Amino acid sequence: MGLFEKLLADYSMAKYLGSQEHRDLAREVVRKTLVLLKNGKSLKTPLLPLLSRR
Repeated sequence: MGLFEKLLADYSMAKYLGSQEHRDLAREVVRKTLVLLKNGKSLKTPLLPLLSRR
């Protein structure tokens, strides 16, 4: 596959890392993919064995 043929990273695109455009896109993706995990109907009858911290 050639994964280790080129040992050094290509830094030509490093100036774009963390740009405002990328941050805005990341925030949009997070907004669209957030999932609320509801653990059963109540704290006394949990669906998943998760510990709840109060």
